[in-house]
Amino acid sequence: TYAAYMQSRHGVVKNAVITGVGNNTVSLLAGMLVFGTVFATLGAQVPEAEVLSIMQQSGPAGTGLTFIWMPQLFAQMPIGKLLAVLFFLGLAFAAFSSLISMIELTTRVLVDLGLSRPRAVAAVGTGGFLLGLPSALSASVLANQDFVWGVALLVSGALVAFAIIRYGPGRMRENILESVAADWDPTRLWTGFIGTLVPLQAAGLLGWWLVYVYQEGATPWFNPFAAGSLANFLLQWGLVLAALLAANRWMARRTLAERFVPFGASEGAAQ
Repeated sequence: TYAAYMQSRHGVVKNAVITGVGNNTVSLLAGMLVFGTVFATLGAQVPEAEVLSIMQQSGPAGTGLTFIWMPQLFAQMPIGKLLAVLFFLGLAFAAFSSLISMIELTTRVLVDLGLSRPRAVAAVGTGGFLLGLPSALSASVLANQDFVWGVALLVSGALVAFAIIRYGPGRMRENILESVAADWDPTRLWTGFIGTLVPLQAAGLLGWWLVYVYQEGATPWFNPFAAGSLANFLLQWGLVLAALLAANRWMARRTLAERFVPFGASEGAAQ
């Protein structure tokens, strides 16, 4: 989202590496903290073999890990109440900051299509509120949407890799990634990774996930209206993908022809 506001001097490679490493490091540390909390809390009460089952059933979309087990940890700590307030306050700020970036992403697209910013923000906010109501009112809907669109991020990443492959990884590295002297050098390894390794990883993970949902999801797997079935996932993905493909050419004509600025050039020079 914020990449739309980057200037060439900021360095694409450097920011991408820092963002990815930082995000994944924090996620791993948070996961270790939560899982350690659950095992420490339940370890003295139930056999370890049952702990994982309890974790899986403690709330939809991982909500139980945060809102059930973290309070139990704070209850056993000195000044636990204060730490609990700080923890959930930080969690709220993290949620709102993530919401800002999500709203801005769609708002930026609508502004590029010619809509005024106030109207774009109002449209995105209203649409997001209405689309989020079912998940807010139903835990089962929340779990379904979290699973469906959480995995859809894998498809999104694969499409980004596909776009780079169509453009040419070597061409992109030479013309864009290596055009800033202060940026980190991606080296030729990046070309091989993005052109070969990333597509293989995406295909392997997506294939594994489809087999998993086919075997473990709701039955019958071909019922598109059974939440958790393979057909249900494919239907939701297909509807969104079809809508995006249908609007792609129209959006490209509205944005690229008037607003495209070559990488590294100022808007004044482009005009």
